[in-house]
Amino acid sequence: MLQNMRDGAARWVIWAVIILVIIALGLWGISSYFNVGNNSAPAVAKVNGEKITQTDLMASYNRLRQIRPKLFTVPGASQRIKQTLLQQLITQKILVNAAEQQGFMVGEQQLNTLLTQIPAFQIDGKFSQAQFSMVLSRAMFTPQEFLQNMRTTLLINQLRNGILASAFVLPDEGSRYIALLQEKRDFGYMVIPATDFVNKIKITTAEINNFYQRHQEQFKTPEKVSLQYVEVSPKAVAVSIKPTTAQLQQYYQNNRSNYTIPARWHVAHILLNVPKNATTKQLAALKAKLIAIRKKIVAGQSFAKLAKEHSEDILTLKKGGAMPWFTAGTLGPIFERTITQLKPGQVSQPVQTRYGMELIKLLAADPQKVKSYAKVQQQIETAYVNQQVTKILAKKNDELANVTFENPNSLQPAAKQLHLIVKTTPLITQMTTKTGITANSNVIATAFSNEVLQQGNNSDVLTLRDGTLLVLRVAKHIVAAVKPLSEVKTEITQQLKQQLAKQQAQQLGTMLIPKLTSVERAKILAKQHGLQWINKTNIKRQSKGINPLILQKVFNMHGNNQQRKLIVEGLSLANGDYVLVTVTKVIMPKINNVASQQDKVSTQQLEAINGQAFYTAYVKMQRDNTSVKRYKENIA
Repeated sequence: MLQNMRDGAARWVIWAVIILVIIALGLWGISSYFNVGNNSAPAVAKVNGEKITQTDLMASYNRLRQIRPKLFTVPGASQRIKQTLLQQLITQKILVNAAEQQGFMVGEQQLNTLLTQIPAFQIDGKFSQAQFSMVLSRAMFTPQEFLQNMRTTLLINQLRNGILASAFVLPDEGSRYIALLQEKRDFGYMVIPATDFVNKIKITTAEINNFYQRHQEQFKTPEKVSLQYVEVSPKAVAVSIKPTTAQLQQYYQNNRSNYTIPARWHVAHILLNVPKNATTKQLAALKAKLIAIRKKIVAGQSFAKLAKEHSEDILTLKKGGAMPWFTAGTLGPIFERTITQLKPGQVSQPVQTRYGMELIKLLAADPQKVKSYAKVQQQIETAYVNQQVTKILAKKNDELANVTFENPNSLQPAAKQLHLIVKTTPLITQMTTKTGITANSNVIATAFSNEVLQQGNNSDVLTLRDGTLLVLRVAKHIVAAVKPLSEVKTEITQQLKQQLAKQQAQQLGTMLIPKLTSVERAKILAKQHGLQWINKTNIKRQSKGINPLILQKVFNMHGNNQQRKLIVEGLSLANGDYVLVTVTKVIMPKINNVASQQDKVSTQQLEAINGQAFYTAYVKMQRDNTSVKRYKENIA
């Protein structure tokens, strides 16, 4: 099974790297020169003793905020998001450890091969270090963060894809699946709103003080910094470049291949498969068969008709052997050498290619064409300027790195030498919505790093999403502090009321459950307490207009078909309300009635459902068997 898991993982890795370009950024031997950890940062959690640091959490938080800013506009969203991200980081570390223990690994050769397949890192079909650096910056990753993300994703995907691929479906499972989808239920429920209790609750000064003392981390003002920085932007450099006509024409001559439309061919073929380790006799027989077919073609019989009769290429035989147009380097040297010796309409002698033994007919050919300078002049100017910008930025990068390293306590020498302006940001935290340079998580991580914040040094040269080079330092630092009680008293009061209201709603519900002996009795009790008993009939799992948590509860409960006394269960909602639910009828379609529909549910869909269930159970098992310790005080 382990080998099957690895084989399946190979296909997943290709897909994952293409879709999630950021994963592949670490594949270029990046660990050899970016092997710098953040182990000095405080831990927000430990998984079997391994740290997940505050820096790890904040990097994920800032990236999510950049991608989905609307998530952070809801009151209280910040803390919930951080807790969710922390759980994800914990799960990732657990699964990586599990994958490594089971023998999964990511080899350097495998990673380097994958990298060369990613167009995002290429310019003119070749890997570009400048393009690589730009994509890394736009992905909002520090090298350390990115390397960890890449390793984590590839290892987990190997494990996950293998588990999904091992799922199976029993013969009658499709019918039962359809039956469950068509199941209907009648049920009743009553909502006990937490808001009914809020105004009746009185919070004492002692309770407020006690809560304040026990939850001071919740009321801290965040640590703030103001940054000084100098930057060299690609746009500013590009404006300064004024190429001459001679320079552009020389660039055109040096890069004619970029403005050349390659030759292409349209062919049809009749392919006979060659057995593995074929003998000379077998090869001769295949060749003789094709010679006989070719004689018929020369005699006037239709190539397309003969291809349909004899070709073993299932992708083209229905099209009379016709293949899509292709360019050089696509179908192998023997195939392409044969084509170049034919004129349109001619059929080759039998030839053995990497695909098998075949006859090849040239249907049409387009020769190579070079675009004139006049037609591509604007493209050439853009490409030339971009090329020069890359060169100049590389030189500026070195200059900026040297002067800011030699003068670690000031940006003025760098500004003077490179003719730059020292700029200053407003005060920012690690959490607030940021604009400009502070929208980049690498900038934030660097600003609050030990070397820059605590030691007061200039940062290394950073590359922003648009390719801008930047060096920063902290201009002003305000440490975190606990807000005075007077500022948070109202907030604490409301929070305590909400907690107690939720408890009282649940207490009332728990008290009512044994009294709900019938639907009639439930209606009476609901009315006595100023509530409403709601009945629903013929409700499906996918029905709209009902709270999804209530619907989920209904279809997880036992019905009351054979019961005189109602079976009632309670459910707490996210807003603090408490719901009492009972199922009065379960309406299941007969298996015979849905058997004919089984073919409508693909085996792959059911396997995917089962595979995901297996994977979810596996993740839970790994969590249950792992020691996890959280440090709430370090979650900023």
